[in-house]
Amino acid sequence: MYEIYQNTMCVNGGFLYKADNPIMTLSQYKNLIYRYAKTLRPGGNGRTALIDFQSIPDRWRKAIVKQYGDPFKKDNTAYITSQLEVDLKASEYFASFKLPDGRHLPETTQREYFTNAQILNLVDKLVCLQKTQQRIFGKTRLTALWQKMAEAITLLDADLYPHTLPNNPRSLERKLKQYKAKGYAALVHKNFGNGHAAKIEGDVADWILATYCLPVKINIAVLHNQYMRLHKGNQWPSLTESAISMYLDKPEVKRIWTLARHGKDAFVNKFQHHTKRDRSHWFPNVHWAMDGTKLDWVHLEDTALGMAAKLKINVIIDVYSEKILGWSYSETEDHTDHFTALKMAFKNAETKPYLLTYDNQSGHKSSRMQELYTKAVAKDGGTHHPHKAYAKNNPIEQVFNRLQQQCVNMWWFNDGQTIKARKEDNRPNMDFLLENKTKLLTKDKLEQAWIITVDQWNAGIHPHFESLTRTDVYNQPAPMADAVSFLDMIDMFWIATPKTITYNRGGLLMRLANKEYEFEVYDENNRINTAFRTKYTGAKFTVKYDPEEMDNYVRLYITKPDGKMEYVANAQPKRAHETIPALMQEGDKAAWYDDYEVRGEELATVEKDLQALRARTGITPEKLIADQDLLIKMGGRLPKDQRNKVEADDFLSRL
Repeated sequence: MYEIYQNTMCVNGGFLYKADNPIMTLSQYKNLIYRYAKTLRPGGNGRTALIDFQSIPDRWRKAIVKQYGDPFKKDNTAYITSQLEVDLKASEYFASFKLPDGRHLPETTQREYFTNAQILNLVDKLVCLQKTQQRIFGKTRLTALWQKMAEAITLLDADLYPHTLPNNPRSLERKLKQYKAKGYAALVHKNFGNGHAAKIEGDVADWILATYCLPVKINIAVLHNQYMRLHKGNQWPSLTESAISMYLDKPEVKRIWTLARHGKDAFVNKFQHHTKRDRSHWFPNVHWAMDGTKLDWVHLEDTALGMAAKLKINVIIDVYSEKILGWSYSETEDHTDHFTALKMAFKNAETKPYLLTYDNQSGHKSSRMQELYTKAVAKDGGTHHPHKAYAKNNPIEQVFNRLQQQCVNMWWFNDGQTIKARKEDNRPNMDFLLENKTKLLTKDKLEQAWIITVDQWNAGIHPHFESLTRTDVYNQPAPMADAVSFLDMIDMFWIATPKTITYNRGGLLMRLANKEYEFEVYDENNRINTAFRTKYTGAKFTVKYDPEEMDNYVRLYITKPDGKMEYVANAQPKRAHETIPALMQEGDKAAWYDDYEVRGEELATVEKDLQALRARTGITPEKLIADQDLLIKMGGRLPKDQRNKVEADDFLSRL
């Protein structure tokens, strides 16, 4: 009745109206397949029609389940035996397989391998069904599915199903991966033909290995044909294809051609030794890791195609909890993105890490960023250094892989194009994206989807703390911490102007990225600080500012003779006033008047100070005039040099 076809649970159409106790009439069946249900395989020419079970309307589906049972809730072992399909290609492969000495595989071995292939074919289908939410064994996680399948396979009748598949779930999963990668050859035990493979040595071994190492990635069948054309002339022994295959599969040989054929990354992942870290004493904020990657989403773009995928994210994670602490979202991956991500991480964490690692991207190497990283780590024992990209000791690379699979790839506008994508599932469905490109989001709106993705990841269960989310793990108490103060944040993330800026009569005018900003110093009552203006109007300041807080305030510093900078005051954006009465709102006129009155108050204050000065010293314009009048009257009786002085003073007083 039920059958899995194209990784979908299907119903045999004939059973619906032809059986002794039919579910429906023929006319109802025709109406069903024409109007509602999805037919994956039409009937005819000896084939039975297969209908997608999930596409059948609910009232008919309930009748099918009542009569034939729920296909998603059957006995595990019975279900597996009922769904096994004969694999004729596997039967032909193992029947024609030749050992290095020319013999065929024993019949019992052929049957064993044939059974293994049938079971693995079914396991692959069940995994695909589980991933598409068509759960055969209930609402279980994929890990639980492997456990159930391994248990069911173990209970199969050994006489009817003489398989040799592992009963360990993880081993079974690895076996399926090998089978999908190598095909039927993965099921042939390597002990077959080891005798002949061992005879491959000297010049023969060198030629085979060197040829197989060529960048054209020759396959074994072609390699065998080339060898057979050369072996007589070189007096080399005759070898079978399987003997060459088994020689190349030796670990000491495989490590050489893996590097040559697939590159350093493949060699590192498969053969390079790595040390094990002791994380038993780790805690939240002990290690932060930073890295950037492509965000695999498609967005609207004013191009000929109408869409693009140019977004990048720069992420900082707490390695212990895997929580994302900070990030930047842009089309670049430079020092400004590192700066933004790190600043967000400190705002969320409010403490410094004891180890900060990052990749070897050039943006990290500038003196400005290196100085920032030195300040960013804990004062007592903190350190920072780059990690190697794609290396086994790079924890954020592993997190990125899971983040993409578990969260990023769940959005419909995901393009699936990771840098090293090879599988079909990792490639974009361009037909679907082109059909729906008018529904794509802009880059700005897509940022909200990224924020949701971060929240989903942080709220997800930590793989090593099954009952705790990543945020729960991060919130665990730490045995030590180096808290970040407000002044620490200014020291790390506020930028100082390279040149001093004069505080003029109208305030401080600052130019940044072709944009002008005006600032003024106000007192605690939000009035213009006349005391500051009295002392510092005309003074030159080094300005420290946060590029993201230019609408808030900046800090003013003066440089002392010893070269140290001394903080003076905060300056806020200079307020502007509406002067057209018809456009004024309540309070506008009073606010303008308060600021306008400053000019009169300052003038009155200076005049008062001037009068007090003249009163204290007696040096006044009136005194100057009286003295010079006296000198003029006495000019004839004064020496010539004093007379010249009086005449000069008289001219200056008239000016």
